[in-house]
Formats: sequence, C-alpha cells, structure tokens
Amino acid sequence: MRAMNKFIQELSDGTIRNFEVSEDLPKEAAIMVRNLQDAWSDRTEQLRETKSTVESELKRMEAKNQQLEFRIGLLKSQLAIASMEKEASDRSKKAMQAEASALGKKMLRMLQIVEFLQEALHACRKL
Repeated sequence: MRAMNKFIQELSDGTIRNFEVSEDLPKEAAIMVRNLQDAWSDRTEQLRETKSTVESELKRMEAKNQQLEFRIGLLKSQLAIASMEKEASDRSKKAMQAEASALGKKMLRMLQIVEFLQEALHACRKL
C-alpha cells in the first residue's frame, strides 16, 4: 500500500521515471507499474515532440509575420509616395489648366485687337 501511495505521489509530481518498483509488490502490480512507467515515458516524449513542433511552427509563423509587417510597411511607404506624386500631378494639372486658360484669354484679346485693327484699316482705306 505504501508503494502505491509513493507511486501515486510521484505520478502527480511528474517524477514517475525515478520510481523504483518495490519487491514487495505482487508480480501483476509490478508489471502494471512498469507499464504505467513506459506509457508515461512515451506520453512525455510525445508531449516533448509536440512542444518542439509547436515551438518551431511558432518561430516560423513569427518570422513570416515579421516579413508581412515589413512588406506592409513597404507598401504603406509606396502608397504615401504615390499619393504625393498624385497630389503633385494634380497641382501641375491645375497650373497647366490655369496657364492654358490665361493663354486662351490672351489669344482672344489679341484676336479682338486684330479684328479692331482690320476694321480700322478697312475704314482708313475707304477714306
């Protein structure tokens, strides 16, 4: 009974590997304890492997996340540059439109002057 209590205590402490099977246990109980020790060792190893796999996957995902964050930052920078270029283009377009409008008005004024001069010349010829 004392051996079983010790086994249960070590099982709950996680030190089952160190548990020594007592000679005063019945043969079937000793086999069961060894089977439990083997099962516990196998399960512990599986958990270690799973933990290792999960940790490596986590590191891989963190690296991928960093790459994505870098790419997002790069795209944001490119977007900001494109936005500034568009604003500059829009300002340039407005300036060109204003200049074209001013030139159009100037041309219209010159045509009016030419028309006036032609009328004046025509009037002078009649005299």
